[in-house]
Amino acid sequence: MEDHEDSLLEFEVVPDTPPEKIPKKKRWYYHPTEESKYWSKNVLDFYVNGDSSFCYCGFLGRKKLGSEFWGALLGYENHSYLSPLHVDGWVTRMMRFRWILIKKSKKPEQLYPWTILPLQFLDLLCEKPNYGALPFAIGLKEHYPPFWDIDMVYIPICVELQDWFIIRVDMRTLHLTLYFTGKSGSTSSSDGSNLIQVRVYPTLVKFEALFKSFLDQISYWEHSGRPFVEKTMVTHTEVCQQCKENPGANSGVLVCMLLTNLVNDEQVSVENDLEEACAKYRRHMADEFYAARFTPGNV
Repeated sequence: MEDHEDSLLEFEVVPDTPPEKIPKKKRWYYHPTEESKYWSKNVLDFYVNGDSSFCYCGFLGRKKLGSEFWGALLGYENHSYLSPLHVDGWVTRMMRFRWILIKKSKKPEQLYPWTILPLQFLDLLCEKPNYGALPFAIGLKEHYPPFWDIDMVYIPICVELQDWFIIRVDMRTLHLTLYFTGKSGSTSSSDGSNLIQVRVYPTLVKFEALFKSFLDQISYWEHSGRPFVEKTMVTHTEVCQQCKENPGANSGVLVCMLLTNLVNDEQVSVENDLEEACAKYRRHMADEFYAARFTPGNV
């Protein structure tokens, strides 16, 4: 798909809500082929009257994406909860955009001093040996810069389907910031237990120990030339200010919104109510995934 990656920059999605009222727009794909003329005209049409029982998305490789994937993303199935697959696909899209802006559009790399690691990165760190984590940190994984060339590392974490948060590591100081998707997310989980103490804190402790050792393993301090920092430290906890209640099924959607805004140094802006904003963003994500539709063997 590399031959057509530069066309990503020419496409702007302007979603509306609810999905049924989206104005029908011209058929558009990142990688159009002769076959794509016969595909469903948009993501909602594919979900309701699909030309196939599943399709492929360039951001998710050769995973077969059927009605369950599209229905959950649009808010119609799985009680509207996003799966880790949805968030990982969005992370892949963001990292690919970053790469395109730098490599194809010749933007200064200093304008994008960040990386977003996939959800499985923490699991890869836990493996012995942890060879699976190395390519994401030393520049061997396509679209992923080495840690010593960036300032911020973002890692989305899913504790439960409704309990998402983001760890941000400032690579200059090893200060950690935790971002929660809702006020209830920083205090209690769906079963009433304290989320930080019962679920987040153990995950955080494990991450801190493994990450610091990992930096030594990849000779981060030697490559970066930065002053050595002995340990990581949680310095800030932030809650999405737009969420006055438990975001529930929208937690995964908010994580994707937060990631997009964090790397752009912007605040999440909810003009009306949260449900409407998340419905718009769901459609935006679905449009982007569907625009990256492809057929294996034709790219």
